[in-house]
Amino acid sequence: QIKTNFESNLNLALKDYNMTADRHNKAVDTIQRMLHCCGVQNYSDWERTEYFSQRGIPRSCCKNQNDCSEEDLKDPNKAKLKVFVD
Repeated sequence: QIKTNFESNLNLALKDYNMTADRHNKAVDTIQRMLHCCGVQNYSDWERTEYFSQRGIPRSCCKNQNDCSEEDLKDPNKAKLKVFVD
């Protein structure tokens, strides 16, 4: 039950994620950084979001902030090498 609710709420947060620094975005970013994850199931969850169409995958998914460009994050094939995948 807890896992289902968490996944459901995280899916909603991804859908509503945008370029503002509101508490929902910060929560998603913190979860991804702290748990070394990206998306709900994996990084491809981001491809179905409005944010992805504009900016790609969020930087909070990057394994190494110094080696993760916006160009990498807009291309799923490049991103899978740069973001948390497990």
